[in-house]
Amino acid sequence: MGRVFKDSAGTRYFYCYVTATIINDSALPMNLQIAFSKEYYQPTPINGQKFKVFLQDSLSLSNTDIKKALSAPPAKFSKVIHPEEECDLYIGFLAEYSPEMNPIPFALFSKGHKLHFRSIPDNTVNEVPATKDQLTLLLGLGFSHTGPDRSYSIIPCGQISFSDK
Repeated sequence: MGRVFKDSAGTRYFYCYVTATIINDSALPMNLQIAFSKEYYQPTPINGQKFKVFLQDSLSLSNTDIKKALSAPPAKFSKVIHPEEECDLYIGFLAEYSPEMNPIPFALFSKGHKLHFRSIPDNTVNEVPATKDQLTLLLGLGFSHTGPDRSYSIIPCGQISFSDK
């Protein structure tokens, strides 16, 4: 679910968010680390529309909260999730409004566990570098639009590792 809002200059933006629940179903503590760039991203193939993704503190933000989140330094999130525990993350998406392009679907996943993204080619996920002894976290965005090309973005944004301590 998303909404459109205007900034003080009258520019219209599309904002939405997704809740990602990380569940540790292993017998070992899970070390979770996530961070997004303060810079704008662009879908692939490049279509000229830039967007931002960011961590947010709660389910939904007001227009003022969105502006504060975008002007703040990039948030880094780090947490140890113990066995049988879970952690909710709220990831926001913001782009200048365009009726032709919206993120659908929009999910956090680990490399090797790609969800049902028909708009993201498997070979693109496979090209993301892997780190030994860690699961690479990716934010996948498939964009619906009115063109023949598939537009998508895969953003490496963190990792999960396990420790026996």
